[in-house]
Amino acid sequence: MEYFAANIIGALVWLTLFFLRKNLRREMLIMSILATPLALLDFFFVPSYWIPKTLFNIPIGIASFSFCFF
Repeated sequence: MEYFAANIIGALVWLTLFFLRKNLRREMLIMSILATPLALLDFFFVPSYWIPKTLFNIPIGIASFSFCFF
């Protein structure tokens, strides 16, 4: 839950740029969508060195997807 709360900072920066820079919206969305699947790599790396609190105790959490998107 703490990691999701920290992602709010990244979300605020992303949203600020998204709304202020209309010429970058398309590129920001494309790169965010392409980067989001990288959160699936947590399935391989997280259990070996770090065990965060996640929903249903699966190694991939919502915070990972939001971090990769923003």
